[in-house]
Formats: sequence, structure tokens, C-alpha cells
Amino acid sequence: RRGLRRVEAWRSRGRVPVSVDATAAFVEARIADAERRARPASEAVLPGPSDTSVRLVYAMALTRFVNGVVDSGQKGAHARSVVSIGKELGLPSWFVELRHEATHNALPSLACLRLASEHALSWLHASYWSAQHAQLPAARVEAVELLR
Repeated sequence: RRGLRRVEAWRSRGRVPVSVDATAAFVEARIADAERRARPASEAVLPGPSDTSVRLVYAMALTRFVNGVVDSGQKGAHARSVVSIGKELGLPSWFVELRHEATHNALPSLACLRLASEHALSWLHASYWSAQHAQLPAARVEAVELLR
């Protein structure tokens, strides 16, 4: 949760990279889901996240993730399809299809959205976080040099 508070502070100051924002959104969805699952069935009528609200949080995280990733490839005078840009960027096509379903049709099942969240976080790790982690040693050396 400390990481989520940091991202929230970053958001309040301006633009946050899509991958950071998406990661935080998926983590928030997973926390809401875990809180909903931890609540005993006898307390289901008490305030707290419902199945539908958790599905909406996951669906919004997925929609913003796909749109954010694809927006970077939307260049030129004519709009290109989300599917074609997603394919170029290595985004699994089923993410795009699930985003379309959540946006324009029925809200996907909680099981499907959980799976999408898990795979999206793996995609973000491989496509963004691993590269960020690899740059840390060089950034550390540069920071030390600047401080001398």
C-alpha cells in the first residue's frame, strides 16, 4: 500500500508513465478483490466492495491499461485500430478483445478479469519494469558521480 500512496502522490503532481499508472490500478483492483474475498459470507450485506464493484475496478484498470499502451502508437492524421497498434506493441490480442467487451458489451466475469490482471502485470513486468530495473546500476553510478 505504501507504493500505491507514492503513485497517488505522483499522480497529484502531474503525468505518470502509463506502465506505472496501470500497475498501480491493477494492484488496487487486486487489493479490493482480496478484501471482498476475505469478508465472511454472513457479512456480504455490509459495506465493502461487491462483486460488481470489484469487476468494475478490474475492467477500468484493463481499459485504461490497453488505451494507455495503444495511445503511444496512435500517430498520424488517421486513427488506427486498437487491435493493429496493440499487435505492433506486443500486447496480447485477448487484452484488446476483453477491453472491447468491458467497454461496449457485458462486463466480463470476475474470473476472467482476475486472469487478465495477472497476465497484464506479467506483461508490464516484462515490457517495462525489467528494463527499469536493469537501468538502476547505471543510474546509481551516475548519481554518485553527480554528488562528488
